[in-house]
Amino acid sequence: MAEVEKDLISKVSEKALDSILNNVLEIKTIFKDVMNYNKAKQNYLNKISSLQYVKTINEFEDSVSLYDFFVEPYVANLKDKEKFVVKDLKDIKSYKKILISGIVGQGKSILMRHLAINEVLNNRKIPLFFELRYLEKGQALDKAVKRLFNEWLDIKSSRTIEYILEKGLVTLFFDGFDEIHIDDMPKIVKDFELLERKYPNLNFVVSSRPEVVVEACTIFQNFQIQKLDSNSQRNIVKALVKDEKIENAIMNGIKKSTVEVRHALITPLMINLFVFIYKQEQILPESSKDFYERLFDLVLRKHDNTKIDFNRERASKLDNNMLLKTFQLISYMCCKKQVFAFDDNIFRRIVSKAIDINGLDCSVDDLIFDLTSVLCFIVKEGYLYAFIHKSIPEFFAAQFIKLHGESETLYKDIEENYDKYRNVCSYLREIDEYNFLNYFFKDILLNSYKVFERKDFINRSYFAKDLDVINIRIIFDDFIHEYFRKDLLDKLYDVIQKNNAKGFKDFKGFQLTISVRRLSESIDEQASHNDIGVQKGYYDSVIQDNTVHTKSNIGDIEDELVRLNYKKISSPNNKEKFSFILAFLNTYVSSMKDETLKINEIIARHRNDDYNF
Repeated sequence: MAEVEKDLISKVSEKALDSILNNVLEIKTIFKDVMNYNKAKQNYLNKISSLQYVKTINEFEDSVSLYDFFVEPYVANLKDKEKFVVKDLKDIKSYKKILISGIVGQGKSILMRHLAINEVLNNRKIPLFFELRYLEKGQALDKAVKRLFNEWLDIKSSRTIEYILEKGLVTLFFDGFDEIHIDDMPKIVKDFELLERKYPNLNFVVSSRPEVVVEACTIFQNFQIQKLDSNSQRNIVKALVKDEKIENAIMNGIKKSTVEVRHALITPLMINLFVFIYKQEQILPESSKDFYERLFDLVLRKHDNTKIDFNRERASKLDNNMLLKTFQLISYMCCKKQVFAFDDNIFRRIVSKAIDINGLDCSVDDLIFDLTSVLCFIVKEGYLYAFIHKSIPEFFAAQFIKLHGESETLYKDIEENYDKYRNVCSYLREIDEYNFLNYFFKDILLNSYKVFERKDFINRSYFAKDLDVINIRIIFDDFIHEYFRKDLLDKLYDVIQKNNAKGFKDFKGFQLTISVRRLSESIDEQASHNDIGVQKGYYDSVIQDNTVHTKSNIGDIEDELVRLNYKKISSPNNKEKFSFILAFLNTYVSSMKDETLKINEIIARHRNDDYNF
């Protein structure tokens, strides 16, 4: 969509404004003369026209039209889980007030601006747009609404404002609930409820990151922005490059990239960064290492006038290498604690700790400025700071582990706390192969393979039908490391999805569960995949892991197998129907044996090579 012409907005808005304002009983007392009326109208037209201009991560200084890159997103109604494309406010069917939620990088504010502009272009109601970050601490919402009428329509009369609100002649857009001071959130939610009770004809829309306080409010129907599919990715690329040949090259580059890179490219912001790399270097990164290292370098060069040999002085006065080293440390600390979004107090503690460990001579405020305004991988998201994508701290944490110098100790922590480092491990295998294999993977592979090679788990594979869902459960009666439980879960999940039409054509979905006996307890901890439903939670829109964890006593599991009428997949009556699962499980065991030999060869090669030439 090309940039919306200001003249077009003005033409449609003028007609809508005249229609609405002529319905106001005291029109003559609002605007003393035609000149004042035209002045107020022009002020509104300027306001609504300017909504399309935003700053992006590609343009540090210049504002661009959102229609240079905007693509209508998919959202999901969290009540009935229906997904649909939002082109216009009328596409969102709700008898309640509308709450649009999404995490950093999904374009909540961009969508809100687009919806407001469309209200004007479609000559419906007069949209008034308010960024809640400008709400003063302790300020009531009704005061902000009155200010909105004053600033946008030059209307100061409380009586007139009351009339317009009662008649529902405007649509109010409240952007960024999460940017309100945290102490004020409960009060503003009550103000929303009061607004709804007092003016039942008034439409208003609120945007926020996933926030319990506002999501619990019963006046709202929550619509959550969804992660990008391949078609949405292509549409965004098309909008950004406007060249079919380049568009095809970039989409082919995405298809050829590693799983880790593809999993990262599911928000408009991350697609924008991928295209940014191509525009700057005419290179499409295929690996996560190439993607994130180039991205780090290019973002700093972009901020420094894109000159390779030019370093603009930063607030912290850190050069690129020290800023990278500090970011690696912060990323590791966040992965270790599994904290990727934090308030100001926690962020200051993290940054202060990094300054102490690295012996830096800079203030906390200066380093926070450089991390958020220069590097831009951590952004202010309401009252929280958040990484623009969870994979970013995971990759740079892997760099920290590789370069830290205490490999054996750090890998021992990974072995014992694998859940925290699962994605970090994917990057470590790529960038720190020898240490990853020698200090972590070799032993867990050997110990887990002893369980797999007996193939008892194949005989302990079951299925059960639950209405229109088929449940598949695999039970390990001995311990295997979490790495292999998750790996088996993911790979089998993909196999079942690919064979879904053939094997489960009469079912709407399936659930896969793997239960494993823990080392020191008689309790089984289960991991399951579920393809039903939509994303929930802060980062669920940008991560691929649908794993659900539960804990059950082994006796309870056996009782459940009987109670829910689970049947063995390998039984004579079922093995043909589930032959693709049985074939995969046997192949997985064989691949573990092959991997054992391969790993030993790699480790031996590293140990025996004296690096002379």
